[in-house]
Amino acid sequence: MMNLTGVENSTEPVHREESMKYIAHEIIFLICCTVAFFADVAITFTTLYFKQMRIAPNILIANWAVTDLCSMLVTPSGYRLVSILDNFDLPSHFMRTLLHIGLTLHYITIVSVLIVLMDWFVTAYFSKFSKRIRVYYKFVVAFIWVTLLIWLIVLCTQDVSPKFHRTTINACFMTVFALLICIIIIRFINMLKKRSGRPVEHPKLALNLCTGFVMCYVLAIANFLLVELFRARHPLFQVISNCAIFCNSLVTFGLLYFCDKSFQAHLRRSFQCKFRRNGNSFSDSETLEADPFSEVSFHCPTEQLLTNN
Repeated sequence: MMNLTGVENSTEPVHREESMKYIAHEIIFLICCTVAFFADVAITFTTLYFKQMRIAPNILIANWAVTDLCSMLVTPSGYRLVSILDNFDLPSHFMRTLLHIGLTLHYITIVSVLIVLMDWFVTAYFSKFSKRIRVYYKFVVAFIWVTLLIWLIVLCTQDVSPKFHRTTINACFMTVFALLICIIIIRFINMLKKRSGRPVEHPKLALNLCTGFVMCYVLAIANFLLVELFRARHPLFQVISNCAIFCNSLVTFGLLYFCDKSFQAHLRRSFQCKFRRNGNSFSDSETLEADPFSEVSFHCPTEQLLTNN
């Protein structure tokens, strides 16, 4: 299921003749990935460009978007499409390296989502403790990226064991399963607190984002199981599963745009190009509503974000 479209084993060399029959599905999948890519770019730009958006939860969401964006850059589908149009073959070593890099980035993306979920849980139930540890988030993000870059260098320069492919896939699905269990437990606790008359008052946007991400994986796995059950081995069904996994940033972007008024306002202003030159605030004629995550800044956990007022 992680092999994208067309060729069953992405570690094998890709030949123009055998891929030609999948060109329509490759184009559909590539279009979906392109739209999802720009969704990740919009999330990252809006979060990092505006000072008002640069707070701990949003930084973690932007980190998630960047890792997802990187994983889409190495999807074999686009490279196979190029091989079809330009009439050349892709060697097995290149496809194997591409697959290993993509799997690694996918795993880091899932871990990034898990970090977002844990941050929401700690903030919602242990707010005082959260303010103390958020100052260390930048070190966590830096450690993840340094480790990732070192490992990617190893993948590009060394011939990794074939077992790495299967091991990474298992790690991805085990982490997604752990993420699903955590979300179910958290939502069950929220339901109990609501029924007891003490509902959680912390905004649930981050929780909803993580839920949407997991539901995309659930959809992909359910589609895969139905295909195996009914033996409907058509490439279109595989495209559906792949889009659910690789293009879930569309769900993330949709939730951010429609559920976070601050994100929506900043995104609109960035397209309209009417914000002030420093990019930190809007014109005096427009007042933004407070960011639902606005209680803590990323660099100083005790600083109130006065710019949101």
